[in-house]
Amino acid sequence: MKQFLKYSLVFILTLGSKYISAVLTSPTLYAPADNATDQPTGLQLSVNSTSSADYAFEYSESASMTNAIRILAPYNATRVNQYINKLKLNTTYYWRAKAIKTTDSSDWTSTRQFTTSSDFQKYYPGNSGFTINTSSLYFSWYRVANYDSFEFQLDTVSSFNSNFAITQIIPDTFQSFYGEIFQQNMLFGTEYFWRARAIKGSSTTNWTSVGNFYTFDSLGIKAPLNSVTQQVSITLDWNVGAYSHPFQAVLDTSSSFNSPLKLDTIAADGLRKFTSDPFTLSELMYETHYYFKVRPINTVDSGKWSYGEFTTRGFANDFILSSGYINPISTFEVYRKIDGSSGYQI
Repeated sequence: MKQFLKYSLVFILTLGSKYISAVLTSPTLYAPADNATDQPTGLQLSVNSTSSADYAFEYSESASMTNAIRILAPYNATRVNQYINKLKLNTTYYWRAKAIKTTDSSDWTSTRQFTTSSDFQKYYPGNSGFTINTSSLYFSWYRVANYDSFEFQLDTVSSFNSNFAITQIIPDTFQSFYGEIFQQNMLFGTEYFWRARAIKGSSTTNWTSVGNFYTFDSLGIKAPLNSVTQQVSITLDWNVGAYSHPFQAVLDTSSSFNSPLKLDTIAADGLRKFTSDPFTLSELMYETHYYFKVRPINTVDSGKWSYGEFTTRGFANDFILSSGYINPISTFEVYRKIDGSSGYQI
């Protein structure tokens, strides 16, 4: 009987060592740093992953993690990130994380803390004094707890009282950590100022700091160039300005743009509707000198003209060759073809 109990105990211990899995390794907290201050009310918690598992994040206003909010984030081979949003202003939060599987989990990490800013903050554009290559722009700001709408202002003066001033109220129906508005048809070559604040009834936050930026005023021509003989179907290209921005192009054989051959066109989709579908001007005349001008446009304004010129190709200096003896069949060919031609006449 004693011998049976001995072997039974060994068998049970062996089963235990085989089927009880090891506890997962706890991740390493990465960001925000412990005791970080002046944090936005929507921010990213990050850990360095240590196990092939999902990760649970918890955050709370209590150091004991009372009423903590838990969020699951999928595994990533190097770093796992999780945004949390609509936090309170000027509030200290505590957070931690752990690796988790269906049948196993790691221990919680130690707890870090951070404190949010006391000011309502812009998200994008966050910097100031830059120039945008379009006349439209997304503006965004961090969502904040206890407020259900936002007030947005845009103007050409920092006092926000000119005839161009725009003020809009945007309900907070957003799901991510920021709210936003898309502003179109701004004036070209103009300095703009913007700000925003959160509101609920008669209660408001302070305005964000005022941001400023400039809109571009003209297109920098990259192609076609006068130093290169062009095809009779040309593709325009810019150094300045977004490829998707609408523009007006005028092409003529006269530098005063007043001949009967003048071509005046508007490209609502810009230079590139799709990467493989560039804007072209076709069916031009051979061995002809052309002048062109282009400018950006929108529904309320137009930018400055940019000018260029070029000459199209022809066969005046080309040779017709015959390969081999004419006996009596021969092949005629030319050194090059001219793109945009519908055929060739011999």
